[in-house]
Amino acid sequence: MKFQHLNSLLLFFFLLSANVVCGQEVVEWEEGMQSPEAKINDLSWLSGYWKGNRNGLYMDELWTMPEGNNMTGSFRMIKDGEILFSEIESITEENGSLVMKIKHFDKSLKGWEEKDEMETFKLIKIYDNEVWFDRLTIKRKGKNLKIWVLSKDTGGHREIMHFSFKRAKL
Repeated sequence: MKFQHLNSLLLFFFLLSANVVCGQEVVEWEEGMQSPEAKINDLSWLSGYWKGNRNGLYMDELWTMPEGNNMTGSFRMIKDGEILFSEIESITEENGSLVMKIKHFDKSLKGWEEKDEMETFKLIKIYDNEVWFDRLTIKRKGKNLKIWVLSKDTGGHREIMHFSFKRAKL
């Protein structure tokens, strides 16, 4: 991550500090693990528009329907009417399983990751309305969507961030 994005990242962690949860809501990939078999249609429950608001932050996430072995999503976080950052997300069938990839952008659409880099999350387990990727878990219950992400900063500090969304209309 580039130094110029460190302030945005620190602000992001500070604003979400009340969202830190403890427990086993995320799992990390370990050597020797294998991703289970899965198809992109197994995640059709994720498609749609989701909105959340917590600690003065407005967040929304939009996921397309599965098509062509892929689902594409976007996420943005806004505070006081100004975007803090956004993401482009992709879940794709690869080698008989699923992989999620995310690229982050600052408010001026400058990428946090290098041009050809992104965060990659391998599938660890999948259930009805629940998917566990490496360091990222998504669960849906009715019109509620919850996401947990294990973040690591450049200093090695780790925390689990929790996001809550409700189904919304476009």
